[in-house]
Amino acid sequence: IYRLYFHPLAKYPGPRLAAISELWYAKLYLDGLYPWTLHDAHVKYGPVIRIAPDELSFSSPQAVKDIYGPPSKTHKLFLKNIKFYDTIDNNVPPSLVFETDPEAHAKRRAILLPGFRTQSLRDQEFLIHEHTDMMLDNFGAWMKKSPDGSIDMEQAFGWLTFDIIAHLTFGESFGAVRDGRANSWVSLFLDATHGSVLLALRHRLPIIKPLIKMMPWLSSAVRTTLRNMAKHQTRTLDKVRKRVAMGDVGFDDFVQGAVNDGSLTEPELASEMMTMLIAGAETSATLLAGATWFLATHKHALGRLQHEVRTSVSSYDHLTGDAVARMPYLNAVLEESLRLFPPIAGGPLRVSPGEFVDGIYIPAGVGVSAHIWYVHRDPDLVPRPDSFEPERWLGDENSEEKPFTFPFLMGPRACIGINLAYLEMRVALAKMVYRYDFELDGELAQSGRDWVKECRVLTLWKKPPLKIKFRPV
Repeated sequence: IYRLYFHPLAKYPGPRLAAISELWYAKLYLDGLYPWTLHDAHVKYGPVIRIAPDELSFSSPQAVKDIYGPPSKTHKLFLKNIKFYDTIDNNVPPSLVFETDPEAHAKRRAILLPGFRTQSLRDQEFLIHEHTDMMLDNFGAWMKKSPDGSIDMEQAFGWLTFDIIAHLTFGESFGAVRDGRANSWVSLFLDATHGSVLLALRHRLPIIKPLIKMMPWLSSAVRTTLRNMAKHQTRTLDKVRKRVAMGDVGFDDFVQGAVNDGSLTEPELASEMMTMLIAGAETSATLLAGATWFLATHKHALGRLQHEVRTSVSSYDHLTGDAVARMPYLNAVLEESLRLFPPIAGGPLRVSPGEFVDGIYIPAGVGVSAHIWYVHRDPDLVPRPDSFEPERWLGDENSEEKPFTFPFLMGPRACIGINLAYLEMRVALAKMVYRYDFELDGELAQSGRDWVKECRVLTLWKKPPLKIKFRPV
């Protein structure tokens, strides 16, 4: 009764179950429908809704800036919410992503930053081309081996991006693109990442811990997740030790700056590299798969992109990072794909320090977030919000105002690898479009189903196969 009628957040609308317990929000974690369910709740209840007894979700651009932006003389910093960032029980040192202390985060970011500077990216670019070229060279062989002559690009982009990030992290790739199959280690920590929703559930609902022990299947799932995380931690530590033993590899990869600094312990460095693998690879793979889906289902956009990529340079070898960065329509395709299918589908949780969010005072200690999925599709801000229209990003004289998006967050906690991600995505997509025509293949093409709506969020996106048929140009 107190939570429904007398709690400080009782005045905010939302599902009644969310007002009295964590169960409504916990269900979002488990069923994988988080983006759509919370979007529909904002449609029903408005721009500020109560999604847990002590938590609010916002859906305006100003709320995004207030919650995730940098502090100022007139606005306090919103710290990371421990509910979201402290769910692992393996005694793993917190990495940059999971560090909740802003001073510790700033120090750690400064240590890792050399691997993400502009010059470092220029030095690293050859690896992106090397692995991308290898993937495209293998398309013919992969299609011959496939019963229906297609390639599952959900898998292939994962092989590519994990190989690239592994090379930048450990000094060697996983060999997935070379072998044409997933690396067992990658499969292990992806399973662990998807399974971590159970750990988050235990954090949100402490009362469920004894219940888990009474449900063998659930208890087994938790143990498997923790075991896989421990294996990932052990393997990463071993790989980090080998990379450190290599010494200087000739350019600043992710490890070199930390080695030069010398202040991180091996477990701390391993923790960072564990996070780099997931954050750096899976997110880019998700965006590339999404962009490929949108292009394959929007022939006009694909044709316009093909024309731009194939006429902007004199040869395939001239598709450098600088060249693809100057291609307006390529970048518009990526921005529109990030709007409609952001690799991180929900706004990370923060804690109010006792501050205003979009003009509303939020008491200290209240959890807050901004829902990326709704902000990116707000019909009051984005005409035809569910339509894939890269043209809206071109800034033509007669075009609409560009949408407000924040796929990589903003402020002091923005993604450290944003420029690397754009470099990967531009190069991979441009080179694929330059060398191949493509279309949907398999049952998905005939069914008319929406591939995006068949994806699920279990910490990160869990995606179904994306069968594509390619023809060399």
